[in-house]
Amino acid sequence: MATEKPIRLHESNLYAGGSLTIFDDGRRILEVKERKLTKNLNFQMHLVVAGDDLTILANKYYGSLVPKAKNYWHIIADANNIEKPWQLSEYIGSEIIIPDVLQWKLG
Repeated sequence: MATEKPIRLHESNLYAGGSLTIFDDGRRILEVKERKLTKNLNFQMHLVVAGDDLTILANKYYGSLVPKAKNYWHIIADANNIEKPWQLSEYIGSEIIIPDVLQWKLG
């Protein structure tokens, strides 16, 4: 069984306008206009709120996985095509992808 939901991402994100399908076995498929990603990618979604900062988010999501987790903010920025990582105010109300830091390090 699968649950499909629209995802609201910032317009600069590669996956903006797509939908996320989550299967009972944990597989996830992101569908976008011209592309379908079927690889079982481990990631989380984060709804950006006022006061969010990429170093804080990196520490929140990666803190128990890697030392000096805040230094991995660029993984989140790259995954979401964030050009001004020091300013997330234009992303408030949008969801951003938080990639699996361990997959990134090994890949």
